[in-house]
Amino acid sequence: LLARERQFAAVAAHQLRTPLAGLQLGLARAAKAADIEQARAVIGELSPATERTARIVQQLLALGRIDPEHRGDMNFVDCDLVAVAEDVGSTYADQALAKHVDLELAAVDRPVSARVVPDLIAEAIANLLDNALCYTPPGGRILVEVHAHPATIRVSDSGPGIAEDEREAVFDRFVRGRTARGDGSGLGLAIVREIAALHHAGVALTDSAWGGTSVTIEFAPAQRVDVRSS
Repeated sequence: LLARERQFAAVAAHQLRTPLAGLQLGLARAAKAADIEQARAVIGELSPATERTARIVQQLLALGRIDPEHRGDMNFVDCDLVAVAEDVGSTYADQALAKHVDLELAAVDRPVSARVVPDLIAEAIANLLDNALCYTPPGGRILVEVHAHPATIRVSDSGPGIAEDEREAVFDRFVRGRTARGDGSGLGLAIVREIAALHHAGVALTDSAWGGTSVTIEFAPAQRVDVRSS
């Protein structure tokens, strides 16, 4: 437990050091601005870095929650995956609109039930959408699907895709593929896989219908999760 805590602290420090330094420098520039308009312009430039830092913090908190030592406190409930996907998708609608990306949800017209920790499944979907929006070019497409029998969540995009020889490695923490861009943490897919494993669900990464990436989380039928054996 102590070793894991030390590792988590080291990871958090490493992931936050660069974006926080950037925010500090930006605020210093704003403080030295010649007038209020120039200061506002500098502060406006900090918005993406602020959002990215908040996302990293959320990912680190998710990693802390799925640590084996904390799994006994998790509350698994029967949950409608369609409703979860709708809720998460709505939080990314403005971002997709601003980037001129078509974000769609395709689901059956009835609830798709699975026994899950709802906010962890929401976090998994959020990580997949975060990745998809990062790599899908303007004018592209992202599709979130929810299917029944078995319960399945799939997020597909029209981005550059992930090479077949990298598809296992990118599920490891802090690993990013050759097409990686921006200042991502390399935690998104690792969190997705760990959340799926906690639910005894399978994860598959394949090509999408548009040549991008498609990630599928498939839940075992009528699976009752015993977190003590995870």
